[in-house]
Amino acid sequence: MECNSEVGAASVVTKDVPDYAVVVGDPAKIIKMLDPTKFEK
Repeated sequence: MECNSEVGAASVVTKDVPDYAVVVGDPAKIIKMLDPTKFEK
């Protein structure tokens, strides 16, 4: 299980959020995908 997603403040998440996604809004929408190579394992 990876994760490393970011959810903006006061966002309403109504669906699953993919790994490395940045979501914001009401309802939350993906605004950016993070680069998984920049995270240490």
